[in-house]
Amino acid sequence: MKREEKNLLTRHKIMEGALAEFGERNYEQAAMNNICKNNEISKGIIYHYFKDKDELYLACVQECFDVLTSYLMKTGCEEIGELENALQSYFDARFSFFSQNPYYFKIFCDVISNPPGHLKTAITEIKKDFDELNVRMLTKLLSRTTLRNNINTEEAVSNFCWFQNYFNLEYQKEFEECLDKKALPKLHEENCKKFVDILLYGIIENG
Repeated sequence: MKREEKNLLTRHKIMEGALAEFGERNYEQAAMNNICKNNEISKGIIYHYFKDKDELYLACVQECFDVLTSYLMKTGCEEIGELENALQSYFDARFSFFSQNPYYFKIFCDVISNPPGHLKTAITEIKKDFDELNVRMLTKLLSRTTLRNNINTEEAVSNFCWFQNYFNLEYQKEFEECLDKKALPKLHEENCKKFVDILLYGIIENG
């Protein structure tokens, strides 16, 4: 086996172990020792490819958001149709992805709701494509509706993002308290869709 191929396989093994560790525990609880022990990898090998825990964690975050964003784009979620159908398709796609990739789901939730403070700048840059995808979709959705006279599309999108941050903080509490972790992806996506629905249509029946 060529050295380049061996290096790729070794790095892949480290990443698999790290994704499992960060996908079961949050950043603070995750330990390099667990990755070594559970995957029969020496610390020396890990530090040959990643300088520290931060760099390894960010590599996992990068993979999570790259794969998620690519998946959503391949599903055609940006091809906006009727509002209700578009929202349903988007959240169905996210649920399908997280159901197939449970480790990514935990990393995603931690990054969105409770990122390590000293890594926030790096994480913001990593998930930029995902955030931009969501803004494009929301902008397209809102452009097909009639907004109130005192609200423009840019303000609406900004407020959506602000309220989304609040939702994620509240959801983190549910995540920690929930005993059935396997049910969390479905619960999260259903609640997220309901949250968006309320922001779009309000809570008072019209007419």
